[in-house]
Amino acid sequence: MFKKTKEIIALHWLVIIMAIIIGFVVIRPNLEAISGIGVDNFKGIYPILTDDEEYYFSRVHEALEGHRGMGNVFIKEHKDKPFMAPPLAENFFAGIAGLFNISVPTLFAICDFVLPFIGVILLYAMFYSMTASKKIALGSSVFFYTIFIREAGRAINQQFTFLFLFIGLWLIWKIYISDFNKKALKYHFWFSVVFSVLFYIYPHFWTPLLALYGASMLFKTIRGKQWKEGIQGLGVFLISSAAFISYYFYNLFLALNDPAYLETMRRMGLIDTHWPGAFYNTFPIACAFILAVFARKMIINKTKLYFIYLVLGTGLLVNWQNLITGKYVFFSIHYLQPSYLFVIIALGILLSEMKFPKQQNKKNIASFILVIIGAVFIISVLFYKSFDGIKLVFTLKTSPEYMLELQNERKIFDWLNANTQKDSVIYFLGKGDFGSNLPIYTNVNLYYGGLPTSFLVSDSEIIDRWLRQNLFNDEINEAYLKDKYKTYTLLANRFIDNYQNKMVRRKIVRFFTGYIGLEPELVPQWYTDKLLQAYQEVKKVSVETALKKYEIDYILLDRKFEDNQKIEVKLKKEKFLELVKEFDDIIIYKVN
Repeated sequence: MFKKTKEIIALHWLVIIMAIIIGFVVIRPNLEAISGIGVDNFKGIYPILTDDEEYYFSRVHEALEGHRGMGNVFIKEHKDKPFMAPPLAENFFAGIAGLFNISVPTLFAICDFVLPFIGVILLYAMFYSMTASKKIALGSSVFFYTIFIREAGRAINQQFTFLFLFIGLWLIWKIYISDFNKKALKYHFWFSVVFSVLFYIYPHFWTPLLALYGASMLFKTIRGKQWKEGIQGLGVFLISSAAFISYYFYNLFLALNDPAYLETMRRMGLIDTHWPGAFYNTFPIACAFILAVFARKMIINKTKLYFIYLVLGTGLLVNWQNLITGKYVFFSIHYLQPSYLFVIIALGILLSEMKFPKQQNKKNIASFILVIIGAVFIISVLFYKSFDGIKLVFTLKTSPEYMLELQNERKIFDWLNANTQKDSVIYFLGKGDFGSNLPIYTNVNLYYGGLPTSFLVSDSEIIDRWLRQNLFNDEINEAYLKDKYKTYTLLANRFIDNYQNKMVRRKIVRFFTGYIGLEPELVPQWYTDKLLQAYQEVKKVSVETALKKYEIDYILLDRKFEDNQKIEVKLKKEKFLELVKEFDDIIIYKVN
């Protein structure tokens, strides 16, 4: 065993070096942030570095607290509801954090190196299995992690889910090239395990895997006319998967019976449209498909050529399934990673199978050169689309001043953990990362904050909580709602279907005519008027009446918050509040 491992390392040592480098690139911002203030000054408070990091950290901390169902991470009253985003990954990482007795942010700081390292190795192994070329496997793996280096540092999705995407694709490949026999059935079983794990983690990865598996099995069965064997393999997958994912459908049944289900799905991006979208995803796929068709005569191994067609066709199907179903997940950017990976797989196999033509006539040489130029063009498109993310990761820094400011929060978090009951509700008046850090470093819940729109809650309650959260905000007017409301709340997704259809049509018209036109309105005027009216109604009642509509235990006021002095004067007058603790920047009131 040791000898074999040593031989593998000796043969593929370069990918291990590249995996280490990529791991250090991802973990670098955290290491630099800590070293910038000195280890002695670091109190365990990490900067928020990637999109939705506070959301995933909060979910893992919630599981660590014992709320493993993920009914609602932020709002106490809804904790026992069915989950909307499956909680398997969060519970897994909570188990690791509990086992080693480390904080959730510390665990993911370690993962910033470990998971990309493992991911590069797995991706290399997948490409090597498909191409039998160390150079192409290494180049493809490094290229993918380069263009998605930002996502490689994004907690859970996609940092962790990448691993299952790579393993799932490798298993599909093994199923595709293996003969139909009982020995090959193991690949179907293990694919069902990987598929089921992703089913409880990330729908944007299991859907393309399922589509590719189905297309590959159908093609292989029809081509080989081995219907019995094909049905056996499919049966193993279906029976195993059904057993693994049955609980998901039980939870779905409970969620479907909640009156807020459809509203929540709308907020999470589900829209009704038959219009095509996801052009950033589909353009490289379409280019690669055309290139593969053009190069088909240069590829002797037709089994691999057909796999290229299956991979690219699946990519188009997943992104444009709404043309048939009429159901579309607005955040199509989440399909970007599997779409680009499918393109890289196609190019990798294509380049590994193409040989410089032996019959060196002008036609053959020209075809070869055109394919190479086309491949370079597609690679350039992929790189260009991801350049902003690459630039961000390599330039991402946290100033020592801000890092020291974060460490000062430790004493506040420690006080809250020591002096408040578990699941106490905090009404926070302030900005910045402090409010986002509360569910990560303490055992409290939020009156409003975090990302409550992603859980099973009605639109009306989300709106009402938001309005009451802004009770002391005197800037709320039509212009404020038109500008900021669509920026930081997902509730506007209830209107996104109309907005998205208009934007797609606008892009199509601009492409063919050059006419840009005005950007359509996201939030309709009647809705803005409704919000303003509701806000005025909230302002009419007393502060106590307004806030006590929902459970509330403490109010935290940040002295750096605008109008903090005016707000502090108002709070001191309220008899239902008791000043219990003052820090340099944070004042804590207890609700009697």
